[in-house]
Amino acid sequence: MYQEQKLAKLKSSRLFQPVCLVMRERREWSGTAKQFKEILCQHAPDAFTGWYRAPGKFVEELKEIVPALREEGIGVSVPPESALVTLGKTSTERPQQPE
Repeated sequence: MYQEQKLAKLKSSRLFQPVCLVMRERREWSGTAKQFKEILCQHAPDAFTGWYRAPGKFVEELKEIVPALREEGIGVSVPPESALVTLGKTSTERPQQPE
């Protein structure tokens, strides 16, 4: 129960849905923190109006929601562990449920 509540809180992050949207269109994405911010703002411009200006803040928020993204089949690698922000579909991807 606690784990489900924790994941629900992470999934409510402003970044969660836009990252999932980006990854529905591709198998992987890699880029700088600035490029990460730009691609998210392109996919969900209204979600980030009045939000952080610094790309590093987007990456910090991304680090927080990694467990929720992993649950959706999205692997995340961020600096300093890697040179670039990297998103990729994992092999444990769950089938999408009909809406």
